[in-house]
Amino acid sequence: MMDMMQTAAVATANAVLPGSGIIVNSAFELGKVCSEIAELLTGMQETASSIKTQCANIEKDVAYFRWVLEVLGRVQHKNKLTTELQKLITRFETEVKGYDRVMKKFLEQNILKQLVFHNDLDAASASVKETAGQLVQCVTTECAINGSVTYGHVDQFDERANRYMKFIDSPEVMKAMSDSDNQKEILAIIARMGRRNEAMMQSPLETNDVVLNVMKEKLWASSSRAVQDDVKNLPDWYITEDEVEIDMSTIIGFGGDAKIYKGVMEDGTPVAVKVFNANVRKSEEAKLKFFNTMKLWVRLGHFNNVCRLYGACYFTATPFIVMEYCELGSLDSFLRQEGVNRCRSSIEILTQAARAIIKMHSKGFVHGDLKCDNILVTSGANPQAKLCDFDRSFDWSALKDKRLVKGSAADAGIEITDALRYLAPECVEGMLPNSKSDVYSFGMTLYHALAGASPYSDISSNEELRACKLARELPSRNYQRISDDTWRLISQCCDPAPDQRPTMEKVLEALKSLASQLPVETLVNATMGVQTGHIELFVPPTNADGTPVKSSTKTVSRTIPRAYKIVGAVVVAMVAIAVIVGIVVGMKPSSSASSTNSSTGSGLTSTPSGSGSGSNAVPAPTPTSASASASASASASASTPTPTPTPTATPSGVQVSTILSIGGDDNIGGIAVASDGRVYLSQWAQILQMTNDSTPVLYAGNPDDYTFQNGGLQDARFGRQGPLALGPNDDLYLCDTGFNALRKITETDVSTPYQFPVVGSLQGVAADSSGNVYVPTTKRGVLKITPTGTITTFANASTFTTPMGIAIDSSDTIYVTDLHRVLKFTLAGSMAVVAGSKSSGFVDAVGETARFSSPWALAFGSDGDLYVSDTYNDCIRKVSLSTGEVTLYAGVAQQPGTADGPATSATFGTTMAIAAAPDNVLYVADGMGKRLRKIYTV
Repeated sequence: MMDMMQTAAVATANAVLPGSGIIVNSAFELGKVCSEIAELLTGMQETASSIKTQCANIEKDVAYFRWVLEVLGRVQHKNKLTTELQKLITRFETEVKGYDRVMKKFLEQNILKQLVFHNDLDAASASVKETAGQLVQCVTTECAINGSVTYGHVDQFDERANRYMKFIDSPEVMKAMSDSDNQKEILAIIARMGRRNEAMMQSPLETNDVVLNVMKEKLWASSSRAVQDDVKNLPDWYITEDEVEIDMSTIIGFGGDAKIYKGVMEDGTPVAVKVFNANVRKSEEAKLKFFNTMKLWVRLGHFNNVCRLYGACYFTATPFIVMEYCELGSLDSFLRQEGVNRCRSSIEILTQAARAIIKMHSKGFVHGDLKCDNILVTSGANPQAKLCDFDRSFDWSALKDKRLVKGSAADAGIEITDALRYLAPECVEGMLPNSKSDVYSFGMTLYHALAGASPYSDISSNEELRACKLARELPSRNYQRISDDTWRLISQCCDPAPDQRPTMEKVLEALKSLASQLPVETLVNATMGVQTGHIELFVPPTNADGTPVKSSTKTVSRTIPRAYKIVGAVVVAMVAIAVIVGIVVGMKPSSSASSTNSSTGSGLTSTPSGSGSGSNAVPAPTPTSASASASASASASASTPTPTPTPTATPSGVQVSTILSIGGDDNIGGIAVASDGRVYLSQWAQILQMTNDSTPVLYAGNPDDYTFQNGGLQDARFGRQGPLALGPNDDLYLCDTGFNALRKITETDVSTPYQFPVVGSLQGVAADSSGNVYVPTTKRGVLKITPTGTITTFANASTFTTPMGIAIDSSDTIYVTDLHRVLKFTLAGSMAVVAGSKSSGFVDAVGETARFSSPWALAFGSDGDLYVSDTYNDCIRKVSLSTGEVTLYAGVAQQPGTADGPATSATFGTTMAIAAAPDNVLYVADGMGKRLRKIYTV
């Protein structure tokens, strides 16, 4: 042991600074040593019931003195002191006697305060040496030689001593003490040192630190009451700047008024450090918010899937929080990484986050700011979700008043780029967040994770976003990434009525159910359109150079992302499979495969597997030719197969031309054609009228005045324009989506037959021969408004997945597009599927064998057939109501463009509203280039 102590002493001596009798921080540390020696001897006296009892505990005291030796070794000319102290330890190793005299002699030396506040370090060093010499002499003369000890805790105390000496930085402390501006910080350091010292003490002595008390007393006298209170009430989570090293060269994130850097704790643990700007310290309100956030975070820190809090420091120029470092960043950043399956990973990570939120709610806490940026992800074979950022969190159970509070999200300073996109409507109106508003935000987070874009990402106006929130509108669904079941869950979480939203426990059950439907293996390169169970997996499209295909901007109430093309290699493989299937079922592939449909090069689609397939099986492709379609249908059913229809080619002489290009930011929302051939267009806050395909003129409203007002045609004002329809007497009916209202426009004025409550987005409009108006909505199904203003539900929301366009024929039969199909309703309410199914694709066929891709609007031609704007197949389809056959009428399927010419070669991009005029002329709103297209026969 002597060799070990000698080596430690020599190693310590190497750190001595030249030019003075003692290193700069020795005065402070030696005072500390003397204080602890005194307390050590006090403890010995109190426990000295017998020599035997003392010798049983002396191994700890010997190790403690070893640390004393190392500290004294920092004094120059240490050799004599080292030798004497070694003798002291040797005597203590063999026998202990005379504790009372040793303690009394040492405590008579009144030098503790001199060691801390002595202006002359050399004099302080001399006092230390003199005292140490006296101590050695006392022990030598007063103690007898008897007994023995062991040294089992030497290494443990050595580690303690090293950590303790590393922590104490006397020059900084001394400088801070002489600088009155740093009183708060030094008091915080002192208080923290005291707690840390006690936590690290391995000696059986539990004592207050004399030196720290002296320093506190000196500062206490010159400090304000506020400063004293700060230190007296310093929380357990408080840490000092020397406990973490921050790498300020690299910013790894942002959060409110803070930047996030990577850091390292003293023990080498990597951490994330959130450094705030100085504004956090400028008001008592900001200080209270900071302390409350930390207090709540400490209470949540032991929960699974909650980001660990290491501590925080407030009494600095720039306060900071030290938390767990999550290598993969936020949930959004993680999902954007190469090779990550967005569908599976979103469900798995959010399932973990849901468990953390459930735990919060069970303890009465509300998060208040759920979004992808506040869910971090750790690295490893199984990435873990970590809930973080509790700036807006609070203890709901502790609130006495949970009623509606004054103000709103705008008054509270919530920015459009931050929480407002995820905030529940009732909170936008000023209600305090609660567990049900957390559910709403979680639904929006699920939307973001799956869609790959924040909710309402196409809205850049704060006013417009607030209007959508207050109207209880959901963001537009991304059909290629969000399955029917997932959209149903999102819609339930974001129900306009908070009490109708599920609990987080129910949300967790739904997430587990969704996860169980996912394929076992990750389908990173899954074919477009494949449906596995109820979860549709898609791969974002890329250009030839590998860059992602950019999607066009859509309005909030109508956005449906474009269906992407299947790569050529997959098409070839699927065609081969289709031929084999045709042979197996005994049907020779039809020569009509060279028809218009297959000539597009992208006329294949994937359909759900039959009842005999497992939920994870990849369905067989459906060929685009009529015979192959019938073949597939026959193989999937035991009944007699539907007769193979003969594909109907587009009639010769049908042409497509561009009538006009609309300026401004909005597409054409609706088209209506009066009995005299006049064409009406709704666009932004105005109604335009066009005669004989001439330049349109303003008919009603004002494009520069986005307000709500009834009155004369020139005095009336509209919000964002939506679908438009013609009623009896050539009256116009408009869905004013900006104000969630049904507007009626006559030849003289504008009125509002009905302003809707919470019904979701207004998707379409049509009127029957009696003047009843029908409006499909995202929340309430199809509503019926009578001429007297009475509103009823014509078809419940449960009937639909997503009702969109609507048209009514001369016999008052109602047709509605729903997801990828066309439905038919009688006035009595009976329903039937006319064409299409819930699976997207492009197939010309009969009835439910046909495939559409998000058909939008409907119109009846003068020939009595139904024309459909097949939005994301980029074409116009024709449905024969007599046979149920669906054929391509104009455009090249799945090849967007703006080319005019013959209908077989003309191209469309995102076909939207459609209306029919006499002589079977069709007008189509084309989202690509905001154009009005005309389809006519030469």
